[in-house]
Amino acid sequence: MSDNRVRVAAIANPAAGGSPENAVRVLLEHPGIDLRTLPTTGPGDAERIAAEQSRDGWAEVVVAVGGDGTAAQVASGLYAYPGPPLLVAPAGTGNSNYRGLCDDREWTDIVEALAAGTLEHRRIDLAVADGIDRVILLGTTTGILPTTLEIARTMTGSGRDLLGRAAMEALTTQVSYPTRVFIDGEIFHEGELLGTYIGGMRHRGGRFEMLPTSLIDDGLLDVCLLSGTTEPRYGRGTAITIERTDAVPPLIELDGELHRPDTAGYTVRVLPAALEVLVPTPLPPAFGARATVPETVTAPAR
Repeated sequence: MSDNRVRVAAIANPAAGGSPENAVRVLLEHPGIDLRTLPTTGPGDAERIAAEQSRDGWAEVVVAVGGDGTAAQVASGLYAYPGPPLLVAPAGTGNSNYRGLCDDREWTDIVEALAAGTLEHRRIDLAVADGIDRVILLGTTTGILPTTLEIARTMTGSGRDLLGRAAMEALTTQVSYPTRVFIDGEIFHEGELLGTYIGGMRHRGGRFEMLPTSLIDDGLLDVCLLSGTTEPRYGRGTAITIERTDAVPPLIELDGELHRPDTAGYTVRVLPAALEVLVPTPLPPAFGARATVPETVTAPAR
């Protein structure tokens, strides 16, 4: 029987803000899946384990069981050492990657399709930020969302409701800052902003549709600018630079994790068709034309 089962390596973060144990249990209890559960114990573990599983050759699928940060680490490991496709489980707080890749469909249905072999193989774009040694799966932000994450750490609760309450408080406390935005080297905006959002996934916090028309397989990054005085402004390109003109290094968020660069700005560049994933059919809204695999994909220096 084992020869007919799908060999799955589940990289599980027990500290995730959702229910990683429940997501693993659904995999474990399905008779069509041969499961290898690999828990993380600290920062960087998910990336390292994903690379090891890719090199090992046993797994046919790698499942990221955790939040958006865990999914990003697993994606980074599979990008550096390409091998089996990535499947994301909804086991974190916001689960924005799961919403983008699986359209918030029931996890039991996704696992059933995995065992039946009816999930579709697709390639999606990743991104990389200059000077930051990691790839980006979900996206990167400045302003309101980093403030939201800081506020959420002081609150009780879990899941998207926690992020929603923290976001409402962040909207009342966030102060605008002078920002210059470049898209592919051309000035796109100069003035006060409350927040910026860059990526391909449409939602942040699992609930807020910040990039409503973005696609994750078109070889482009989308950007949303929030000023608080006008409607959101949207742009699209292969490289996007966010620069504070008051020379203050911005607090930025990458895939749910906070980071403060040494400089007042940073540039995010797309990595087209960089990662193979499994997704249900019909395809989620964030997928467009079928992407082709580039001849060479260079990983960031490690």
